[in-house]
Amino acid sequence: MTAELIANHLWQSTLFLATAALLTLAFKKNRAQVRYRLWLAASLKFLVPFALLVAAGKQLPWPSSATIPDSPIMVAIDAVSQPFSSLAPTVAPAASTVKPLPGWITLPTLLGVIWFTGCAALLLMWLARWRRVAAAVREATTVTSGRELEILRRVDPASLILLFSDSSIEPGAVGILRPVLLWPRSLSARLSDEQIRAIFAHELAHIRSRDNLAAALHMLVQAIFWFHPLVWWVGARLVDERERACDEEVIKQGSQPQVYAESILRTCEFYVESPLVCVSGITGSDLKKRIEAIMTDRLSRNLSPARKILLATAGITAVVVPIGIGVVHGAGIHAQAQPDSSPGFEVASIKPWKLVDNNSREARIIAFGADPASALFNPAGTGRFTATAVTLKRLIAMAYLVQPGRVSGGPDWISSDRYTIEAKAEEGVLLPGEVSVRFGQLRAMLRQLLADRFALRLHHEPREFAVYALGVAKGGPRLQAADRDCFTLSTAPGACHSFSGGARAGLIGQSVDMADVAAILTQVTDRPVIDGTGIKGLFDMKIGPWNPYLNGVPEGAGERSGEEGGPVDFNTLPTLFTHLPDKFGLRLDATKAPLDTIVIDSAQHPSED
Repeated sequence: MTAELIANHLWQSTLFLATAALLTLAFKKNRAQVRYRLWLAASLKFLVPFALLVAAGKQLPWPSSATIPDSPIMVAIDAVSQPFSSLAPTVAPAASTVKPLPGWITLPTLLGVIWFTGCAALLLMWLARWRRVAAAVREATTVTSGRELEILRRVDPASLILLFSDSSIEPGAVGILRPVLLWPRSLSARLSDEQIRAIFAHELAHIRSRDNLAAALHMLVQAIFWFHPLVWWVGARLVDERERACDEEVIKQGSQPQVYAESILRTCEFYVESPLVCVSGITGSDLKKRIEAIMTDRLSRNLSPARKILLATAGITAVVVPIGIGVVHGAGIHAQAQPDSSPGFEVASIKPWKLVDNNSREARIIAFGADPASALFNPAGTGRFTATAVTLKRLIAMAYLVQPGRVSGGPDWISSDRYTIEAKAEEGVLLPGEVSVRFGQLRAMLRQLLADRFALRLHHEPREFAVYALGVAKGGPRLQAADRDCFTLSTAPGACHSFSGGARAGLIGQSVDMADVAAILTQVTDRPVIDGTGIKGLFDMKIGPWNPYLNGVPEGAGERSGEEGGPVDFNTLPTLFTHLPDKFGLRLDATKAPLDTIVIDSAQHPSED
C-alpha cells in the first residue's frame, strides 16, 4: 500500500510539473518573476501530496440525500485521484509468483536502503558546503563605515548587515531568517560606485523575494526525490528565472545595462560562485544569455488581464480540484453508508447483553477471546438473523464480509459493548437463487439495520496486510464436486456454503466454493487468506484434523479437552501448509496485498426497540 501511495504522489506531482512547464511557455514574454513562481510551485508540489487536500475535501459536509451518479466523469475522477491503486485488479497474486528474497533482504528493503543512501549522501555534501560558507561568515568583519556601506544605505535605508570577507566566494546574501550581505573585501577596488550599487540592488532583490528560503525548500525536495530526474531539471529552471528576475529588478531601478553587465563579468573574473543555491549570489544561471538580455534591454511585458485570469485560474484549480475529488468521494462514502434501496428486516430487536452466569457457554467462549458467542444467518424461508453477545465491531465485520481486524476507527465501546439481536425478513422478500446470493441479501439488510439503529457511518480504505495467497499446488487441484441443490429456498441452514468443526476434529464443508474456503482458513490461520486459485464451482470438503500451531506445539496443548472427540496430540498432526497440498492440491503462500478496510466515521448506541 505504501508503494502505491508513493507511486500515486509521484504520478500526480509529475503531471503538475508538466502543467507548470506549459504555463511557463505561455508566460515566456512576461516578467521572469512569474515563471519563477510557477517553477517554485511545481517544486513544492512534491512536498504536498494531493491526498492531503483530498482528505480535507472528504471532511466537508455533504447533504445526506445526495446521490452520486455512476458517470464517465466520476470514473475519470476516480482514475485521476487514485491512478494506480484504483485501476489495478484486486485479485491476489498467484502463489507460484511469490518469490521472496532470502533473509531480511526484500525488494522494498533494498529500495529503501538505496533511497536512504542517496538522500544521506546529498545532505552530507550540502552540509560540507554550508560549513565553508558558515566559516566565511564567522571570519568576516562587520562594516560600520566606508564607501561600501554608504552606497548600500542609498540602495537600502534599512539595517541590512554588510560583512567584509577575505574568502574567494562571490558577493551574496547569506541566511534565511536574518540574511546578511557577504562582500569580498578586495572586490570594491575593481568596481565603480555604480557597479557596486548594481550588485547591491541585485542582492537586495534576492532578499526581498526570500529566494534563499525558496532555494532551501527545493534542496529538501531534491534530497527526498533525488531519484526523479525532473526534480533536478526544475532546480536549474529555478536558478535561471530567479537570476533573470533580479536582473529585471536592477534595470527597473535605474541601473545602466552596460554598467550592470560589467559588474557581473568582473565579479565572475575574480570570484567563484557560491557553493550552495540557498546562498543567493550574482553569477548564477547562464551568463551568456543573461548578459545578452541585459545589454539588449528587453523589457518584459506586464501581465494582461487575460493572463492574470489564466494564472489565477490555474492556481485555484490546483487547490480546488483535489478538494473537489475529496468532496465527491466523501459524498460517495456517505451514500454507501446510508440505507440502500434493498428492503430491510421486517422486524428487528436489539437489546444490550449482560453476562448472567459466569459458568455459561457464552462466558467460556468470551474468555477464550471469541466473538460473537452466537451469530447465524438463515437464508431459507423468510430469512432470519440472530446474534448473542455480539459487539458492533463484529456485526460490521459480518455485514461487510471482512475480518474484525479490518474494522478500525469509531468509539471504544464498539469493541466492548455486546448486544442480542433478533431480526426477521419480510415473507417472500428473499429472491430465488443460489444460497450465497440470499446470504448477500441478508448482509445488505444487516448493513441497513446498522445504519438505521446504530447511526453507523463509515468509508472504505485499501490498506496493505500480510496475507496468505490460496493457490493451486503442483499437480493440480483434487476436489470433490458437490451435488447438493443450493438454488432453492427450501435448502436447510448449513447445507450450502458452510463449514462445521475445528482443528481437533477437522472442518466439514458442504457445497463450498473457494471464497468459502478462503474465509474459513482466515478464521483458523494467523492472517487473512485471499483466493487466487481461479477455481469455480461447489465442493464437499473435509479439512483436517490438523496442527493449529505454526511454531511448535506448546507443552500440554494436546491434552486439553472440551471439544467433541476428546484430547488430541497435535504433534502427530500435519499443519495446514502440508495438509492442503497433500489432500486437495491447494497451497498457502505468505505475501502482502491491499485489502478493503472499513473505517468507522461515527456510530451511536442503538435506538430502543
